[in-house]
Amino acid sequence: MATSFAQAVVAGDKDQQAAAVTERLAELGDIAHKKMFGGVGVFIDTKMFVIIDKFGGVFFKCDDSNVQRYIDVGADKHGMPYYQLPADIWADDDAVLEWAQLSADIARI
Repeated sequence: MATSFAQAVVAGDKDQQAAAVTERLAELGDIAHKKMFGGVGVFIDTKMFVIIDKFGGVFFKCDDSNVQRYIDVGADKHGMPYYQLPADIWADDDAVLEWAQLSADIARI
């Protein structure tokens, strides 16, 4: 049985997560991932916009244009300008794409 997107994200397996995130976000453009620093970087048009850390946390790139929405929901911050996508967002495919699109736009700047 294939692992669903939400199951892969929750499972904590970085390889499954990276494949699931890459597949799910493919609608946004040229998405790829590669292992780095004990985790995985997910890229759009060669620009990193998602980090899967060594513990399996999935973090999206932020700046002044989108950081407040992460703060408002109490999202955990990564050491760089990345915040963890809230678990309830993963359950809504449209919401995942909306939040990811904002991060992709930031990465492309």
